Order: sequence, then C-alpha cells, then structure tokens
Amino acid sequence: MRGTPVMGWKDIQRDISTCQECIGQWKDRVTEPLATGEIPDPPPRVKILFVGVAPTNRTGKNKGAHFYSSTADNLRRGLFRLLKNSFDIPLKDLNLGAGNAVFHQHGYFFVHAGKARPVGQDAPPEEALVFCSNRHLRKEILFLNPRAICFLGVTNLTTVTRSLFQRNISETPIQASSDGWTGWVALAPQPVRGGERGTTLVLKRLLTLVK
Repeated sequence: MRGTPVMGWKDIQRDISTCQECIGQWKDRVTEPLATGEIPDPPPRVKILFVGVAPTNRTGKNKGAHFYSSTADNLRRGLFRLLKNSFDIPLKDLNLGAGNAVFHQHGYFFVHAGKARPVGQDAPPEEALVFCSNRHLRKEILFLNPRAICFLGVTNLTTVTRSLFQRNISETPIQASSDGWTGWVALAPQPVRGGERGTTLVLKRLLTLVK
C-alpha cells in the first residue's frame, strides 16, 4: 500500500523537472534537473528503495547518464552485479528496459538524493544535496512507501540521512521516520571500487528485516 502523499508520482517528477531552487542558490555548481520521465514509474510495491547521490555531470566521462538511462552507469552495474551474484537475481546482460523490469519485479526501486546534475564534479555540494533531498526526496519516500531504504554513498549521503531522519544513520539498519513514513533505513558504501562487500552486508541485513 502507498502512504498518503500530498502529490502523485508524476506530479512529484514534474515538480523536480521545473525546480530551479538549487540552481539559483548554487549557481555554477549544479544544473539541469532531472526531466520528467528520466526516472520511470515505480512498481506497485517497493521492498527496498535504493538512493544514490545524483545523476552525473554532462562534461564527465558518463556525459550525464545515470542509473536509469545507461547500462554502463557504474552504480547500476555494481548493484546489478551484486544482486545477481549474492541474491541470484537474473540481471546479467539485460538491456536497459529488461534490466529495469527485473529490478522492479523483485520489489526494488532507485532514485537520486540530488535531482540536479553537478557541474564539473562527481557530486553536488553537500549543502545542495541536503536542500534538494528535503525538498523532493521526502515526497518520493512518502509516495513510494518502501519497507526499507538503502542509501548508497557513505561519503556524500551521511549528512543527507541525518537531515532527513534527524538521527545518525549507519550500516546497521534502524527504524526511522520522515514526514509520516516509518521503516528500516541504512547507509551503505556504493557497490563500486571495492565497496561491494560492505553493500552486500547491509542489504542482507535489510532483507532479513523486511521478509
């Protein structure tokens, strides 16, 4: 069952696509919010909501691509590899649409904490991530009503999680609340560059709690 959101999913995504608040406050550091449709419609029930940092910048090697727009996205590849190898979910060698479908069929969904692309850096500034998460991610969480949330990015999302839930979030899942939503929350390393083992441990803990 969904929560009791003020806005529907398409309304939330439309609001994100037209928002200029971060761009106005952090000029030359963030740009181009996610367009309507860049994040697909969610599955009917979300068991685990994964939250990444932000879509990539347009001048970097990924040219603005992200989890839902490129099978070459590093975070997507790392998470899909982990889900296949450790949880036997058949995600290998699937095209973008098929991969999304299998991911969603298993009750998983993904969004970004920051909805605008960084300029010339791998991530938006911390204060912009906090502002954007409180402005938009809170509404997404309430609408999606996941049983648990796994934030992927200890370096960039520690302050974000503390702001959202008003308590410290770590790799040990705890129950936390945000704007009427309550569920299990944990902060994991990204499953890239050697972080896969830590991400796997966090996800195993969360899945045990939401069975």
